This record gives sequence, C-alpha cells and structure tokens, in this order.
Amino acid sequence: MTNGLKTFWKDITNLSKADFGIKYLIPAIAAFMTFGTFGNFCMIKLDTDNLAKQTGPVNSIQVRFLQGLKPSYKYHPLWIQLDNYPDEFRLMDTYSKEFERLQSEIKVGDEITVYYRNAFLTVLGFGKTYDIFQINKGDKIVLSMDVIKDNYNHLVLIMGIAASILWALYYFLYTVRQRKKKHLTSQH
Repeated sequence: MTNGLKTFWKDITNLSKADFGIKYLIPAIAAFMTFGTFGNFCMIKLDTDNLAKQTGPVNSIQVRFLQGLKPSYKYHPLWIQLDNYPDEFRLMDTYSKEFERLQSEIKVGDEITVYYRNAFLTVLGFGKTYDIFQINKGDKIVLSMDVIKDNYNHLVLIMGIAASILWALYYFLYTVRQRKKKHLTSQH
C-alpha cells in the first residue's frame, strides 16, 4: 500500500497531465461507471421481497424543495411521512409525472405500505435509503416498482456504454503508451 502511494505521489509530479490521466483518471472513472452499471442492474432485478417496507397511516404527502450539493442542483421531490415512522420517504422529481396522481390517491390518514431499499442496496444503487420503490394502499399498487425500474434501465444503458467506451479508450491509450516506451528504450 505504501509503495502504491509513493508511486502515485511520484507520478503526480513526474508524469505529464495526459499520462497521469491515462494511468489514473480514465480507469478510476471507468471503474466508477462499471460499479454504477452493476449497481443499477441489481436495482432492476429487485422485487418487494428484497426491499424493506413500512406500513402506517400517512401523516403528510407533499412536494418540497431539496437543495443539492451545488447551488445549481435544485430538486422538488414528493415527501411522504408516516405517523409511525420517524424518517420521511422520498420520491425524486425524476418521477414528477406521478406526483399529482399520487397526491389525489393518497390522503392524510390513509394506510399505505412503502417499499424502500436497505442500506446495502442504497450503496449499490446510489440514492438514499428512504427512496421509494413501490407504494401499496391496501391490496392496490398505487406506485408500481416498474416505473422506478424503467429509470434504472436507462441508467444501466448509459453507464454501461460509458464504461465500455472508457475501458476501450484506456486499453488503447495504455497500449500506445507501452509501445512508445518500448520503442524509446529499444533506441537506447
């Protein structure tokens, strides 16, 4: 581990920006995209048996502002609070087309079941633990998990393509770099 850190520190000062990017940045971003593809693929395969659930009467259901990490990141998710659960559940504004319908079908006092991810699944699929995956009201599915999974299908496609392109680029640039090194050392 220490040798790796020493090599990394030496490379920061000795490698050109292009070589540093090829050696460290491209594979790091590609690995992140690969992890994202895998994690989002796992989200597609979920069913209600894999999710945590909470049943209780609705205390509030409303769209509220949520500030992201940057000032330009502004979100307006739907928040649902149950009387018997301390945390609020969130449906991101990616699904805003569903908000009006949900607010008309779910009223304060209605008993609902909210399905959401456990902590492990949250790490795999990013987001928050209290992100809503499905809502049932009695025997009726008010918000189907299929709506949520459709978004993950798109993310798998986008991240998978990005990861593939980055790994191919890394392989190509690494190979070119190794050939140049070999050529230069054979000339001496």
